Amino acid sequence: MIIFFFFKQKTAYEIKECDWSSDVCSSDLEESGGMGWSAPELLGEIVRSTPRPYSDLPTILLSFHGEDEEGVFRRGVLWALGRMAEVGIDDIEGSRKLLLASLEDDDPRTRGMAAWAATRLAYGGAASRLETLRGDQNRFRVYEDGELVEKTVGQSAAAALKVLART
Repeated sequence: MIIFFFFKQKTAYEIKECDWSSDVCSSDLEESGGMGWSAPELLGEIVRSTPRPYSDLPTILLSFHGEDEEGVFRRGVLWALGRMAEVGIDDIEGSRKLLLASLEDDDPRTRGMAAWAATRLAYGGAASRLETLRGDQNRFRVYEDGELVEKTVGQSAAAALKVLART
């Protein structure tokens, strides 16, 4: 399934036509270990690298969260939103709502990834929630600048607040 993602024109059509709930996330695939665990990250990088032919993919990407009752894809969606925002793709319907909810998530990895994404999305409406995370010493890992780094949620929240103060 992943191989067709790399053929530009056909790719956009294939991704749009794919029924994620049955093709990527079905319980049969999940039980066999064939689930598309990194699909949000993959789609985010595709859009980040070549946004023009895939302009409708961010909305599809965000839909992963809507069908994700257990939060399996949430951190991947947040990471993809942050990566796309680095190249100016930052006004995706529903992304702010997801960001705000994720900043209050019980899972510190999700809060950390949301704070990391907030640094890139520069959404001023997240400031009060980010402020409450400043002292959060829970750790999470994120891939940035070519390497996997460990940060605290508070470090990412402080970085996001610093960006917001400049905007």
